[in-house]
Amino acid sequence: MKSKPIATMESSAPFRPVILVTGAQGLLGTRLVPILARSLPGAEIIVVTRNEKQRRADSSQTTTIRGDLRDENLWAEIPVTITHVFHLASVIPWKAEDRYKASVDTDNLLPIANLIEHSRTWLNLKQIVYSSSVSVYAPTERFLHEDSPRRPANLYGASKLAGEELLLCMEARGVRTVSLR
Repeated sequence: MKSKPIATMESSAPFRPVILVTGAQGLLGTRLVPILARSLPGAEIIVVTRNEKQRRADSSQTTTIRGDLRDENLWAEIPVTITHVFHLASVIPWKAEDRYKASVDTDNLLPIANLIEHSRTWLNLKQIVYSSSVSVYAPTERFLHEDSPRRPANLYGASKLAGEELLLCMEARGVRTVSLR
C-alpha cells in the first residue's frame, strides 16, 4: 500500500492553532489570553512570562513557560508547532532618564532577533502580531495617523520602530506580520 504524501495528510487534518503569547502576564497579555481561549476553544496557547507569580488561573488550553526571551535556552522550550505569535513582551523604561540607556535596545530587540532565528523551524507559522508603540512617532500636538512621521524621540521608540522593521523579513518566508501602535 502506498502512503499518502505528508502534505496531503496535513491538509486533510483539521487546523489547530498553536498560539505563542509573549509578555502574557503584562497589561495586554492578561487580557488577550482569556479572549483567545474563549474565541478559539480548540487552540493550544503557549504563554511566556518572566513573572514568577500568576495573575490569573491558566485554562486547560494554556501552557506557561517562564523565562527571559533574551535567553537562547528559553526558545528551545517552545514547540515547533507554533502557528501564530502575539509578541507583547517589552521592557518599558518608565523613568525618563532610562529611555536613553543602551539596554533598552538589547531588552527589546534581542527577543525579536531570537524569535526570527528560532521560528525558522516553525513550519506552520502563519502570522506574527507585534505590540509596537506610539513612541515610534515624532512628538506632536496633532492627532496621529498611520502615515504620521515616524521619528522616535528616544531609544525606546527607536527600538520599537526597529522591531517593526526587523519583523518585515518574515514576509520573505511567507509569514504575515502586523505591528500595533
